[in-house]
Amino acid sequence: MLKNELYRNKLKKRNYYIPLLTGSLLIFLAFLIYSCDKLDIKRVTKVKTGSITNITSNSCTAEGTIIDKGEEIIEEHGHCWSVTKNPSISDSITHLGFRSTTGSFTSNMTGLSSNTTYYIKVYSYSANNTDTVYGNEASLTTNPGLPSLTTAPMSSITETTATGGGKITNNGGTLVTARGVCWSTFQNPTIADSKSDDGSGTGDFESNLTGLTVATNYYVRAYATNSAGTAYGNQVSFASLQTGQFTDIEGNVYNPVTIGTQVWMKENLKTTKTNDNNSIPNITENNAWTYLNSPGYCWYNNEKDKYRDNYGALYNWYAVNTGKLCPVGWHVPSDYEWNTLITYLGGSDVAGGKMKESGTLFWISPNIGATNESGFSARGGGQRSEVFAGQMEVGYWWSATAQDYAFAWITSIGASGTVAGKWFFEKQRGFSVRCIKDN
Repeated sequence: MLKNELYRNKLKKRNYYIPLLTGSLLIFLAFLIYSCDKLDIKRVTKVKTGSITNITSNSCTAEGTIIDKGEEIIEEHGHCWSVTKNPSISDSITHLGFRSTTGSFTSNMTGLSSNTTYYIKVYSYSANNTDTVYGNEASLTTNPGLPSLTTAPMSSITETTATGGGKITNNGGTLVTARGVCWSTFQNPTIADSKSDDGSGTGDFESNLTGLTVATNYYVRAYATNSAGTAYGNQVSFASLQTGQFTDIEGNVYNPVTIGTQVWMKENLKTTKTNDNNSIPNITENNAWTYLNSPGYCWYNNEKDKYRDNYGALYNWYAVNTGKLCPVGWHVPSDYEWNTLITYLGGSDVAGGKMKESGTLFWISPNIGATNESGFSARGGGQRSEVFAGQMEVGYWWSATAQDYAFAWITSIGASGTVAGKWFFEKQRGFSVRCIKDN
């Protein structure tokens, strides 16, 4: 009996634990399901960087693949690249925008530098995912590019020769093996036309054009050749001179006129440099001009485009006194040489009329007594002191002869008569300059 009682008590305890174990298991399973739901485990976006094709000196095509777009909508994707490894979206990128499916895509990468190594990755991100996903890294090296260069202005132009050149600012990634200028009577000349050979490498170079035809228009371009091909600079044009014409250091063209035993320049001087290629300061402010005691020049009313070609520049006497204002082989006439011209034309009372261009295109009406029978072709260029004055009314020309420390001699002609007057003025004044040929 005692044994039976013990068995019944043991059985009661076992039945008591069964409900407890069953309840604990259910609670654990419920917690596990709840926790998994709160973790929100999702598929993630997977991308791959593909091959790089169509490589040029400044562009390429990059391939990519969306392997798995995850459970988010892709808001933006494309390629990113840099010249350093591990590029990101803070570097250069393409914007291919929204994508709802997996699969491949391509990006056109432009604006690359020639002969340069780049590192590339696919990227992708979504609006709800702050982490950008990147693919594997690929790399490429762009092809060498054509050189970059400019064409220099023409100078030292004669009837059959001229001087040009250019500047190569970038070799395109490989050595420049040939450079020079090419020219033709037709636009956009190439190395198949006449050309010079001026060495190799980058930087400035000078070219000599020879075998030109007298009084002919030419077009010129600098060229540079590397392993990628031949590149050309901007086009410039010029005209070879007519027989007897000459130029200053800047290439401005002048015509000579023989009057008696002298050969004069038929136009007023236009140069802004001395004949040793040093620039003359352009003084535009009136007060600065008035008190200047060193070389200076200006255009009448500071309007270069309006007055330069027809009237030339106005110079102070300090520019004249450099002895280098006129082209090589020419000089500013002395007062004695001006007197020789005026005497040959019949004296000061009539010489002015024989020196003036006729008509009222460059002189105010009535431009009394103007015949220009000398061919000197004087025009009323005016003058500058504290202000500009006298344009089309009076022409003033410096001589190289000083009166004293403060004054120098000039010759003047007015629209109101035929006199060629002689005066001396302050060296700070701005007057025209005519050159006379050396003996």
